[in-house]
Amino acid sequence: MIKRLRRQLTALFTITTGLILTLVVIGILVISAREFNKKNLDSFQNQILNITSRLQSGSTVSCTWLSRLESDNRLIIHIEDNGRPLLYHGSWTPDTRRDTLIMRAREAAMAERIDPSSRPVSSVFTVTGDSNDTYLGSVLVLPTQTGFQSLTLLARKDPMGFGLSRQGFLFLLLNLAGITALMSVSWVLVGKSLKPLQKARNSRMNL
Repeated sequence: MIKRLRRQLTALFTITTGLILTLVVIGILVISAREFNKKNLDSFQNQILNITSRLQSGSTVSCTWLSRLESDNRLIIHIEDNGRPLLYHGSWTPDTRRDTLIMRAREAAMAERIDPSSRPVSSVFTVTGDSNDTYLGSVLVLPTQTGFQSLTLLARKDPMGFGLSRQGFLFLLLNLAGITALMSVSWVLVGKSLKPLQKARNSRMNL
């Protein structure tokens, strides 16, 4: 009877504290994922600002500058001047064809009522390629003295990031180790708390 009670109390304590520990770990992972996504979005918006500032200032946009910007940040940059694409073919090869991704980004922009030939508006959305590759995308229209320029920008999204995935796996192992430790501690503590009951039971049996 005492052993059965000890097992039940140990299981109850382990499940309760283990659940709390698991919820804490899940909360940490959710916060980390949000921070990771926010960091990616902030970086993407900074790239938009960087490129549009250069376009609006009238500075020369060279293929060398675009190539370096793309390579350093895993971007896909497509610029049109009055509907005519800039003669730039990109500095790296994504999993999905560049023209396919650019077309999908423009379709996503049109779906949000962003017309690349009308007004200076922008939106950030997600574009999915043919190989399960995903990108942050944005289409921006900038008025010029001779008409307009449109910028289609895509940034490769790392699926939650290798570092974040490794962190999640590490937290899972730590969580399991913590639950195992809690079970061991619970078994010892419950055993000590039940000793007076065991002694009383033994005394009654000896009478």
